[in-house]
Amino acid sequence: MKEENTKSYCIQEARISKIETRLDNKHQDLQEIRDDIQHDQEQIQEILVALTQLTTTLKVLQWVIAFLATIAGSGILTMILK
Repeated sequence: MKEENTKSYCIQEARISKIETRLDNKHQDLQEIRDDIQHDQEQIQEILVALTQLTTTLKVLQWVIAFLATIAGSGILTMILK
């Protein structure tokens, strides 16, 4: 009987050890996922900054083109009226 209890105890210990190992692996996987999410969030932030800069540049370019068109238009109008 004692031998059976010892054997059962050893089997349970082995199962517990396997469960603990799987749990540790899951924790590592979870940490890797968290790290990936953090990295992705940083990249998204960089993209947002770049898009903001691009939008600002395009707005300035739009203003410059409108200004040049106004100057060119008034110059042509002046030439026509002369």
